[in-house]
Amino acid sequence: MSNKKISYFISHLTCINTSVNDCKGILECELRLDPQSALLAATSALEELNSRDQPSHTSRKKALQTIINKANKLLAGRKEQRS
Repeated sequence: MSNKKISYFISHLTCINTSVNDCKGILECELRLDPQSALLAATSALEELNSRDQPSHTSRKKALQTIINKANKLLAGRKEQRS
């Protein structure tokens, strides 16, 4: 199993099973190290939360969406630099 898969697995579970601040902090760190991994973890966690029938977790969903937006912006910037 590659480091990216391990990191994604831990981040995904952490985003659902810890506080919003811990989730955000872990993903912000991951974002600096590997934006693609942070994007995958945040997207997966957000999809999991959205699949539940509970209307809760609003702040967690907003934090995850912020990470997704930041990761997409970083990845788009890197793609433009390569062109």
